Amino acid sequence: MCNLKNIYFVVLLSMLAVTTLQAKRYQCGYFIVSPDVKGTVYSDSLCTIQFALSENSMGFSLQNNSSNPILIDWEKCAIIKYGTSMRCIHAGIKYNEKANLQTKTIVFPSTQITDLLCPAENIWWYTPMFQSSIDRPRWCHIPLVILNTKREDGFKYKEEQILAQENLEIGVVLALEVNEKVEYKSFVIKCVNFQRI
Repeated sequence: MCNLKNIYFVVLLSMLAVTTLQAKRYQCGYFIVSPDVKGTVYSDSLCTIQFALSENSMGFSLQNNSSNPILIDWEKCAIIKYGTSMRCIHAGIKYNEKANLQTKTIVFPSTQITDLLCPAENIWWYTPMFQSSIDRPRWCHIPLVILNTKREDGFKYKEEQILAQENLEIGVVLALEVNEKVEYKSFVIKCVNFQRI
């Protein structure tokens, strides 16, 4: 005899299978529009920065071109979207510590680091109405760029919402400290050519 728990589990699996089949993934191109470098790499006498956009974060590698150490002050870095400046966390920060102060990272001369910026306010704890082995409490993201019709918490986006992001501009501000002086590197990255994959 079937009990209610087994029926719920079968229904949940069926819903998950249908939802997974209906989820559609997209990709997009992106490039720096400010400063005008026509690509994903910026370089000057202080540093070379290459960006790598993902659905939830802005990845980057930073090469120190100077003869002095560079400190990245994460508390002064930000992502700007739709005119809103968002505090970010970087790789290695536990989500449950996202509100804590972040230690500066040092980049010595002629070395590089690879890291990312993820808006702290886009990370949240999801608690489902009905917990199961499939749908359990977990950390979820509100996408920086929507590239999937289904979010981690089951929220759905329409394809029109994804395609409406064409020419979306995302600002990135990196706070680089050299000899106790902060130099802000500001970029605008444009998202283009959204295509289904």
